[in-house]
Amino acid sequence: MRRKYLVFQDVHVMMFIGFGYLLILMKRSDHKSLISYFLVTAISLQWGTLCYGFFRTINGKIHWRLTPKHLLNADFACAAVLISCAAVAELTTPLQIFLMSLLEIILYSTNNWIGSLASDVGSSMFVHVFGAYFGLAVSFVLYRGTAYCAERQSSKDEASNDSIGETLSTAVGTMFLWLLWPSFNACLAKGDAEQFRAIINTYYSLSASCVTAFAVSSLVFNCFVVFQNSTLVGGVVIGTSADMMINIWGAMIIGGLAGAGSIFINRFSTVSDNLDIMALNFGSSIKGVISLHGIPGIVAGFVGAIVSAAATI
Repeated sequence: MRRKYLVFQDVHVMMFIGFGYLLILMKRSDHKSLISYFLVTAISLQWGTLCYGFFRTINGKIHWRLTPKHLLNADFACAAVLISCAAVAELTTPLQIFLMSLLEIILYSTNNWIGSLASDVGSSMFVHVFGAYFGLAVSFVLYRGTAYCAERQSSKDEASNDSIGETLSTAVGTMFLWLLWPSFNACLAKGDAEQFRAIINTYYSLSASCVTAFAVSSLVFNCFVVFQNSTLVGGVVIGTSADMMINIWGAMIIGGLAGAGSIFINRFSTVSDNLDIMALNFGSSIKGVISLHGIPGIVAGFVGAIVSAAATI
């Protein structure tokens, strides 16, 4: 029980520090955003627990004893909400984010129940893909592309004042996520052997994506977004197949290719200095969410399918 609680604490820290500082607070680093983020996270955990139980009722009543698995599933639902919130953080008020969170967790739990037979130990498909594209849809509804030029000019004027705070916030969130991601991918593994395998595969996939991202970025472009997104993408891509027999070299190949691919996605999604395709249509924060969670989550699904098809046992 103590070991399970320690893993749960790792995932819990990711929700309140990792995702918070990386995804939300870097956009609005003030006490109001901190309080609203704290409130949304706490409510999402409670609502996620209830929604998880609604799909496991007997005669209209929830009949299960709370275990660390239920707490972890609530954290995973919260993670999907935080990913979506990152896509719309600069477009919404705290009340709108709160209402979006309640609706999203209902849909997330429904989607999770429908796909409950799928093997996705790190929830790359159920958490990262769902959260990213739910946020993309909300951002598309809320954002006005015609206001992009004015926002871009005003953001340039304010960049010198906010860059230090954003950089520190991003660094704190990135480091916490990078350190604790193996626990996130391994916490729902069924046995001790599978859990340890998921930790090892995630560990080496993250290391490979980090090294490859910095190596490729020196050839393509030099930007802090490399540190923010591309060093973490290995943890997302390996999530679905983390507990499978892919060996250390397989995990490093997957993570390395993911890190390099993330660099090119970030580089070539910007056509020119004045025309950013993703920002023009969905808001300026959505590109990082898609490049870190959306596309890598889809790739993780294909990797899991290939590894499962190639398994001999």
